[in-house]
Amino acid sequence: MIFYHKDTFFFKLLCFKTINFLKYVGIIFFMGCLMGFNTNKSVAMWSRYGSCQQNDICIDKQIDTMVAKTSVKINKATLDSNKVLGDTNVITDTLALLDTNTQISNISSDSLDQKIDYSAEDSVVINLKDYQFKLYGKSKTKYGETDLNANTIIFYQKKQTLEAYGTTDSTAQDLLNNPTIVDKDITSISDTILYNIKTGKGLTKNTYFQQGEIFIHAESMKKVSPTDYYAKKVNFTTCNLDHPHYSFGSSKSKLINKKLGLANATFPEVEGVKIPVALPFIIYPIVNSNRQSGFSLPAINENQRYGFGLEGGSYYKVINDNIDLKLTTNLYLYGSVQTSLGGNYDYRYRFKGGFLLSYNYDRIRNTTYTSSQEFFNSSSFGIRLNHNLDPKVRPGITFSSNINFQSSNLNQSQVSNLNSIYQSQAQSSVSFNKSWDDLVLLNLSLNHNQNNATHNYNFTLPSISLTLQPQYPFQKKNATSPKWYEKLSLGYTGTFLNNFQYNDTLPNIGNQISKNIRWQATHNVPLQLTLPQLGPVTVSPFINYSENWAGSGIRQKWTRLKRADTTMSYDTLIANLESGLIRQPSVSLGISLSTRLFGTFLFDSSKRVLGIRHQLTPSLSFSYTPDVSKPFVYKVQVDTMGRVQTFSLLTGSAINPGQQGNISFGLDNFIEAKVRDYSDSTKIAYKKVKVIEGFGITGSYNLLADSFALSPLSIYFRTTLFKTLSLNAGATLDMYKTNAFGYRVNTYNIDFKNGKFGRFTNAFLNVSTSFSSKKDDEESNKNNTTSNQDNIITPDDQLRQQQNAYSNPQDYLDFKTKWNLNLSFGINYTNSLTPNFSQQINTVTANTNISGDFSITEKWKIGASVYIDLTPFQLGNLQLTISREMHCWQLSITAIPFGYYKNISIIFQPKSQLLRDLKINRTRTYY
Repeated sequence: MIFYHKDTFFFKLLCFKTINFLKYVGIIFFMGCLMGFNTNKSVAMWSRYGSCQQNDICIDKQIDTMVAKTSVKINKATLDSNKVLGDTNVITDTLALLDTNTQISNISSDSLDQKIDYSAEDSVVINLKDYQFKLYGKSKTKYGETDLNANTIIFYQKKQTLEAYGTTDSTAQDLLNNPTIVDKDITSISDTILYNIKTGKGLTKNTYFQQGEIFIHAESMKKVSPTDYYAKKVNFTTCNLDHPHYSFGSSKSKLINKKLGLANATFPEVEGVKIPVALPFIIYPIVNSNRQSGFSLPAINENQRYGFGLEGGSYYKVINDNIDLKLTTNLYLYGSVQTSLGGNYDYRYRFKGGFLLSYNYDRIRNTTYTSSQEFFNSSSFGIRLNHNLDPKVRPGITFSSNINFQSSNLNQSQVSNLNSIYQSQAQSSVSFNKSWDDLVLLNLSLNHNQNNATHNYNFTLPSISLTLQPQYPFQKKNATSPKWYEKLSLGYTGTFLNNFQYNDTLPNIGNQISKNIRWQATHNVPLQLTLPQLGPVTVSPFINYSENWAGSGIRQKWTRLKRADTTMSYDTLIANLESGLIRQPSVSLGISLSTRLFGTFLFDSSKRVLGIRHQLTPSLSFSYTPDVSKPFVYKVQVDTMGRVQTFSLLTGSAINPGQQGNISFGLDNFIEAKVRDYSDSTKIAYKKVKVIEGFGITGSYNLLADSFALSPLSIYFRTTLFKTLSLNAGATLDMYKTNAFGYRVNTYNIDFKNGKFGRFTNAFLNVSTSFSSKKDDEESNKNNTTSNQDNIITPDDQLRQQQNAYSNPQDYLDFKTKWNLNLSFGINYTNSLTPNFSQQINTVTANTNISGDFSITEKWKIGASVYIDLTPFQLGNLQLTISREMHCWQLSITAIPFGYYKNISIIFQPKSQLLRDLKINRTRTYY
C-alpha cells in the first residue's frame, strides 16, 4: 500500500504522466488498427481524400497526423510499401513513443515547415516511390501566403518544387485553367510555373500579371528574391484587354515589387504594330500608392498675349512618409515666367498642413492698341499656408491657420486656369484657442481679406476674445432640483480688435496704414434667468450691459470736391478719422417667450396622402434699451436737397437714435405629409415627404419711437420639390411710404383696396435642379462602394477639385451615364437709396447656369456649361466639350468661343492616372 498526500509534488507528477501515457497509447492503438505498424524509411505524410489514376498509389481514407506537445519526443514517422491493390503498395505508419522528457528531433530534411492545404476536382495521387504528389483537374494549393491554382499540379518532395500546367479544350486550341499564382499582393497567370516552395524562387512562361494600374506580359520571368524579378521580352500597358490597344515593349526588364520597373530600349506599340521610335530606357512605378517622385511633362499652349507656352511642367518629390514637395513652372515665348513651390506635411496625431509660394513675372504683348508700348511688364506674388494642430496633442488648446495673401493682379496671370481669373476675393485667418476647465475661453486670431477688383486690403491684427462661461452664483452644490432663482446666470465676453486698410494702387502704403489704423474694444455682461415653464411656454428674462470703446471716431462730412481731369466740382460725403477715446455704453433688459404648436390633418386611408403634420414655432420677446448715445452721434447733410441724417461717431454709419422699447416677433412653419409608398409592391409602406421645410416672418416694433416704429419685415421660404427641385426665396418688406425723391415718410403703405401692403426693398429667388439617366446596377454599386472610401475632405481640397473639374471637364465625364443636366436660376431685386442719399433706385439682376452632357453614341459624348446674365441678356461664359471614349485612352476637345477669355484645347491622353502626363495637348488662348 502506498500512502500519499494529495498536495504533494510526486502525486501531481504521477497523475500527469499517467494521463499523457494513456492518451498517446490510445492514439497509437487507434491509428495502428487502421494502418498497421512498420518502422522503415521516413517519407512525408499528406492528409486528404484522393482517387486512383493509372498505376499510382490510391489513398482512399483521410490520414490525420497529430504532433505531440514539446513534452513528448517523436523520433520517426515512417511510411513504407506493402501490397494493397494488385502490385501496388500498402501504406503503413509507425509512431515510436520514446522518452517523454526530451524534445522533438531527427525531423526529415525534406519535410515542410508549414501545412499545405489543397484540393482537386478530379483526383489526388501520391507516388511514394518517387516522392511525388499530383493534383488533377482545377487544382488548388495554399502554402503560407502563396496560393496556386492550375489544372495540374505536381509536387516533388525531395526537390521541394512545384510544377503547374494548364490544359486545352476539346479542339486543342485554347488553354484552360492556366496556372495562377498569388504571392502576397502579386497575381500572375502563366502557361507554365516552376516554383521552389522553400526558397521562393521560380520560373514562369508566358506570364501576365498586374501591379497597381499596370498590366505586364513577359515571355519568361524569373523570381530571384522575395522582391526582385527578371523578365524577358516584356510588354507593359494600362489597358486591361487580352490584346491591349497600346503597350510599351522591351527585350529585358527588372521589376522590384512595390517600387518600380526598369527596362532597356523600349518601343511603343499600337494595336500590335511596333512604332520605330525607341526610348533608350524607361522607369515606371509599379506601386499602388500615388506618392511617387518624378517629373510631370508640360502641356503646350499658344496664347495671343503671352506667346507660345509650356504650362504645368513640374517635379514632385516625396521627402518621406510625412512630407512632399512640388515645383511647377510655366514658360512663355514672350518672356513670362510663372513658378510656384508647394508642399504638404502630415504627422498623424500631431499636426498637418501645406503651403504654396507663387511668383510670376509677366511680359504681355499689347493687343489693345491703346498705348504705343509693345509689351507690358508686371510681377506678382502669392502666399498660401494652412496648418492645423491635432487637438489631442494638447487638450484644451487648438490652433489653425489658413493664409491666402496675394498681389491683386496674381489671378490675372493664371492663363492656364481661367476659373481663378474670376475670383476677386481672398481671405486669411489664424486662430488660437485656449480653455481652462471649460470655464474661461481665450481666442486670439489674425484676419485679412482683400478685393482684387477694387485693390482694397483690410487687416485685423489682432482680434482677441475672452469669454467667461455663464456662472450660477445662487446655485447650491449637488442640488438635485434647483429652485428657480438658482438658475440665474452671469457671464462675460470681451473683445479687442485692431484694424487697418490700404489700397495697393495708391502711393505710400505705409502712410495709408498709419492714417487708417483703428482699435476697438467691446465688453458684454449678460444676466439671464430661465423660469419654470408655463405649460408649453418657455419664459426667459434677461439683462444685458455692454460698452464699446474705440481709439478714434469716424465723422462724415458734406464736402465739395473738384474733379481731377476738369475744373468742375461736385458735393459728396467724405469719411475722416478723429482721434480720441470714445466710450459708448448701452444697456437693455427684457423677456422672451417661445413654444411649439402641432396640428395634424388626417385623410381617408384609401387615399395616397394619409395625413399632413404642421409644426408652428412662434417666438415673442420684449426689450427696453435707454438712449445713452447722445454724446456719440451727430447730424450731417447727406444730399443736395439739404436733408440731414444722424450718424454714429463710433461706426460712421447712419442710425435712428433714441430709446427703444422693442417687441420682437417671429413665426416659423414646417409642414410634412405622410404618403403611401408605391415603390415596394410586396407590402403596404408609407414615407414622409417634406412639403415646406421653412416658411416664416420676423420683425420688431419700437413702442417708444416717435416715427418709423415698425422695422422692415423679413420673409423667407425654402423647400424641395420632387426630390430634385430646390427652391429658396426671401424678401424684405418695408411698411412705410416714400416721397417723390425715394425718401421714407412716416406713413404706412397699406391699402387693401388697391392691393398695397408695404413695399419690397429687396427680394431673391433661387431655383436649382439636376436630372440624369440611370446607370446599370453593377456600375451604380461600384460607384457606391468607391465613394465611401473617403468621406472626409477639407474645404481646400474641395476647392481644388472644383477648380480642376472646371479646367478639365473631360476628366469628369461618365460614359456610363447617357445624359445629365444641371440647371440653376437666380433673380434678385433691390430698392435702395443712392450712396449720396439723393434718390431711390430699383435694381433687378437675373442669371442662370446650365451645364450637362449627353452621349451621341456609346463612345461619343458632348457637353456644355454656360452662364447667362439675363439683365441685360449676355453670355458670361460658354464652354463646350466633345469627348471620345477609347477604352484606355480619351480624346477631348474643349472650347470657349465667346467672352473675353476665348480658348480652344485638344487633349489626347491615357485614362490611367499613372500615365496621365503622356498626353498630346494643343491649346490656344485668345484675349
